[in-house]
Amino acid sequence: MKTAKIFYAMCAMCAFSFVSCSDDDDDDSSFKLTPESVSFNQGDNQQMAADDGRTLTWSVDDEFVATIDDDGLLTGCHVGETKIVAVDSKGGKACAKVVVEPKYNLYTEPCIQWGDTKEQVKGLDKRELLDEDDNTILLKADGSADYVLYTFEDGGLKAVGILIGTSYTKASVNFLFERYEYLGYADDIYVFTDRKGLSVLVQVYSAKYIMILYCKDPSSKSMNVNNAEAFDAVLSQDVLALLPE
Repeated sequence: MKTAKIFYAMCAMCAFSFVSCSDDDDDDSSFKLTPESVSFNQGDNQQMAADDGRTLTWSVDDEFVATIDDDGLLTGCHVGETKIVAVDSKGGKACAKVVVEPKYNLYTEPCIQWGDTKEQVKGLDKRELLDEDDNTILLKADGSADYVLYTFEDGGLKAVGILIGTSYTKASVNFLFERYEYLGYADDIYVFTDRKGLSVLVQVYSAKYIMILYCKDPSSKSMNVNNAEAFDAVLSQDVLALLPE
């Protein structure tokens, strides 16, 4: 029985190898894709094809980054990198690298590993340290943002807030729209997700600032709670009182 399980597992691994290309392996067929690599923006399209015109079956490793239809039309979805795999009728395959590049680069996104200690976060995020206490780290942001606030609970990272001027509200939404899936607008808050357990909320926090809040997504698909209550629960302190005068 054990031998049979090993045999079936090996068969499954072999079947997978026919439809995937690793960075270290060459394509195992005589055809190439045209183009062989793609760099474009979210929402852009690129027609893919075999260099000799043969019919192919298409797939993409990460559909959060890009999608491709049955006719080989590639569409950029979110900032990132992925790979197209094309298979012909005889099992030959070819691959192409896909990079979805951002149009908006307002700031460097925070280093997020839930549960990291303050010392671990400070080791990862090298921006200028302005202040800290038992439950917070305040950094000087880069780019167009002003401040980065890491908050902790029971010694582990709980949430990260980016404070940026209200004049950047539209640009901030566009910045996040390129990188995350937009879920909607409710309770005066824009809600985004990465589909992997992260929510990003955007709210006008004061007359001067908007807050971009990175926090755990309870459902990985939607906040599934009142957005305003979730925002207030994560930021249970007056952030403006922490800022330098």
